[in-house]
Amino acid sequence: MTQNIIVVGAPEAGKTYLLNHLTKSYFEPFRTDVPYQPTIGVDLVGQTVRNNIKYVYWDSSGQERFIRITQPFLEKSDVVMIVFDLSSQNFQDLKQWYDRTNGSNKPTIIVGTKHDLVGEGSEAVLMAAVKFAQERECPFYPTSSVSGMGIVELRNALQRLVPNEEIVERAIHQQETSETRKKKQRARVHKQRFRKLFCCINGGYVTIPDPVQYPDTNLSVSV
Repeated sequence: MTQNIIVVGAPEAGKTYLLNHLTKSYFEPFRTDVPYQPTIGVDLVGQTVRNNIKYVYWDSSGQERFIRITQPFLEKSDVVMIVFDLSSQNFQDLKQWYDRTNGSNKPTIIVGTKHDLVGEGSEAVLMAAVKFAQERECPFYPTSSVSGMGIVELRNALQRLVPNEEIVERAIHQQETSETRKKKQRARVHKQRFRKLFCCINGGYVTIPDPVQYPDTNLSVSV
């Protein structure tokens, strides 16, 4: 059983480093000697397992030219995590990404990064984010990849956002749907094969009955 979590947000919001922390059992201190490398398209960052459920994390690029690539992953995801920089003083980033993903109707969690850089000028952005999340009934977690603040709490919240029973029920439904599709495909293949078989009788042609539709039909033909 798998739950896919896709992470969206503006470039340099700290999505990749945040995900590295979420998918590891230990906290890796932030490194200032590593140059910034933007995510290209969508990357599978890692996964965690809890109660026999695998949580898979997908990191998406915040650049405009990759939004079309992100869309199919967004549709197939189970949870959307919107990440924005608390220190950027640009609250419009959060509104923009929420509007882009709101049509997916997926459980959504909002995460503010770089809380360690929040100063007096950024307090207004933090409070606006809290109010924004409350109005939309979305969980909100401020975090810091430098100090590790909020990382454990966020990981636990992501694994509680969708009840285990719902994940199990969805997995069963997907399995049943897959088996139904396979049965229909096998029936179509059999039907096509038997339609190609003919018997010559009195100079004419008779199609052998389809055993899928008529399982009790005797296929022996005498001339």
